This record gives sequence, C-alpha cells and structure tokens, in this order.
Amino acid sequence: MRNLDTILAASKPGDIIQLERGLYTTLGCSTNPTPDGQPLKPGVKLIGQGDQTVILSIRPMDETQSDSSVILGSGDNTIENLVVDCGVTLVPKRKRNGVYCRTTGNRIKNVTVLRPHGVWAPEYRESFGLCVQLDDPTSSIADCSVLEPIGNYQTMIQGHTVTGCRVIGDYRTRDELGFRMGYNIGKSKDSLLSNCFAAYVTSAVYSDMALDGATIIDCDFHAVKHGLYLNAMQPTDPTQALRTFKRVKFQGNSIYLDNTRAGAAGVIMEHIHQSGAATTQNCICDVLITENNFEVIPGTLAGDIYAVNVSSQTPLSDVSETLGISKVRFVQNQVDPRMKFRNARGCADISGTVTQSIKFDA
Repeated sequence: MRNLDTILAASKPGDIIQLERGLYTTLGCSTNPTPDGQPLKPGVKLIGQGDQTVILSIRPMDETQSDSSVILGSGDNTIENLVVDCGVTLVPKRKRNGVYCRTTGNRIKNVTVLRPHGVWAPEYRESFGLCVQLDDPTSSIADCSVLEPIGNYQTMIQGHTVTGCRVIGDYRTRDELGFRMGYNIGKSKDSLLSNCFAAYVTSAVYSDMALDGATIIDCDFHAVKHGLYLNAMQPTDPTQALRTFKRVKFQGNSIYLDNTRAGAAGVIMEHIHQSGAATTQNCICDVLITENNFEVIPGTLAGDIYAVNVSSQTPLSDVSETLGISKVRFVQNQVDPRMKFRNARGCADISGTVTQSIKFDA
C-alpha cells in the first residue's frame, strides 16, 4: 500500500506518473476554490495498470468541512487505466466525487469509479463519478465505468465527448426520493454521447443547460425512467442562465423502460415555468428522434408509459425557434405497442410516424 498524496506532492507540471499494480491511498481534495489535499498539477498524466491499480479515498467518513473529490484535475491532465474507489460505506452529509477535472484539455480513459456519493434534500449536493468541463471540446471521457453509487443525487458521467462508457445504479434504490443521472452533456456545442450503456438510473441522459448541437447515438439504456430528458424549465430567478436546446439528434439507441415507474418515457421534453406562470423564455427546437428501439421491460405496468412525453406552457400560436417546443421529428422508430405519446398541453410542434400514425394524447 502506497501513499498517492506523497507522489502527487513530489510531481512537477507535465510529469508522467506511472503507477504500479497495487493499492494507493489518498485523502483526496476538497471542492473549495482553493482545495486542500494534492490535486494533479497542470499537464500531469496519471497512468495505472488497469484494474490492478486501485486508488482508495481514506478521507474520514464523518468529515464536515467540505465536499471532496478523490482525484482533482487542474487542466491538461490525463487519467488512464486505473480504479478509483471513493471509499464511501456510510451515508455522510457531504458529497464525494470520483474524478473531477477543472478547466480544459482533460482526458479520462479506461477508468472505473466505485461508490461516488451525493445528497438530495435538503442539502442538494450533486456528486460526479467522472467529470470534465461540459463546454470544452478538447476534453473527453472514453471506455470508463461508474458503479455502485451511494446516496441519491448524482451525475455518473459528465462531459462534452463521452464514448464507450457504462454506468450502473442500484436497482434497490431506484424508486427512492432523489435524482440519479447517467450522463449529462449540457452547456455545450456539438457534444457527443456514443456507444454508452446505462442501467437503473432515473434519466440515462439529462440536460438542464444550453445545448447547441448534441448527438446521442448507438447507446443502450436498461431499466431507466427516462432515456433522454431535456429540461427547459424557466426558473423563477430571472438571473439564471437560459435553457435552450437546439439541434439535438437521438439516433440508433435502444431504450428499455422500467415497467415499475409510472410516467416513464423514452424521450421527455419539458418547457414549463417553475412558478406555474406563462413561459416567456427558453426553448427546445430542432430535435430529431430516429431509428431508435423503444421498449418496456416485461411485466405489469405501474401506470402510463410513453415513447415521447412533451409538456409546454407556451401557447402554440406563440411557439417559435426561440420560445416553446418546435420542430420535433419522430421518424423510423420501433415502439412497444404498450407505449403512448403525450403532448400534455397540445402546445408543441411535433411531427412523425411509427408503424402507425402518432396520436398524441392531450
């Protein structure tokens, strides 16, 4: 057993740190603007020997001083071929991320994160298994896994370009209060999620931040409540950033919805006002849903389950490319006959066909 913090402290920017097989321990880093602990210095490459190299957080479980990350990147970092164990066995009040990289130029490949922890109400401390900056096309996450999350508020993987990854939640806690996201690709331009797997999470893919061009392609989502969830809710606070989604392609994915979750949907799009008032900003525009397979896990349905579920508070007469939901196309998809289509207020501009014409329930 070796001390990773000692190794990181002795490194210089741009170093390549080649870890051997075995166990490395670390206290990790707080998520404060000036973190405690030993972050990766800019440009450092941390490379292990696959699943035989394990980095274990030994930060005390009763700590109250800050949230933390097991590995904290500082920019232009590479983390590759290793396992990161967040060390969470109890249920602390603070969150713990696996690998969290700040700024740009970060690359995470063939990394497995175990036991990240996030906290739902009342603290609302969202944890991240693996995270690079959302709006940075020079950062990527590839061939990684996030497994055995603890707690009830986490994004398993977040990044601009994510390929060949898998995330698996806990089926025993899937109905508990909270929100567990498989992948977040929001706040970006021309982002990509490809050949990824998600199971036992609330939403396989979720975004509540601006998207200008996003492709979700050739993914497999099993026992989820939502395949793709675009949340364009207008917040009560007018200073919050706009939630605009444009040029989104959802193609060639297999979605197996959890039959025990009433209201489950292959694709859900919401444009409502947090206060219930009429919407005056935000939009979802130009969404192509094509060549997907929408199914429900066999068994009794807990309630209505949808291929597409849409809710907008913008009157159809006011819908435009900058307000409301428009230009949604649903074509050449295979749909389980038990699924429905729903346009909750009849306010969205939607078109498409399956084996039969789509009939949206008002």
